[in-house]
Amino acid sequence: MAKKLHLIIKNDFSRFVKYVAAGVIFFCIDLAIFWYFTKNLKMEYILATIVAFTIANSLNYFVNRNWGFRDTAVKIGKSYASYMLVGATALILITLLMLFAVQVLAAPYFASRATIGILVGLWNYIINHLHIFEIPFVERIKV
Repeated sequence: MAKKLHLIIKNDFSRFVKYVAAGVIFFCIDLAIFWYFTKNLKMEYILATIVAFTIANSLNYFVNRNWGFRDTAVKIGKSYASYMLVGATALILITLLMLFAVQVLAAPYFASRATIGILVGLWNYIINHLHIFEIPFVERIKV
């Protein structure tokens, strides 16, 4: 039993590290798209948030599916739809927090976007790990 528990923790930690690595890369892509749209295209920051997040979130799904959670039991169509639904929820949260940070607190929008993205990213990991990328118990204890 202790050996199985150790393997679960080891494998889950490995998935977490991969999720965070992919998340950091795609969060940087998200911020780069956001910056480009707001600075170069003069897009309004809320619209830029939505577009950048949607692009980065879709790309992030496929990397996570094929790298960190390749043993998932959920079919790709269902897991993508669920992932994007969680992403849409996160996007609503990000957008509301952005409005509050920028409009009410008068915080700079780029710093607000970065801070909010980190907090929402941690919430997303928990939801994705537990519900979207379900991994059968047998797969969780493989060496």
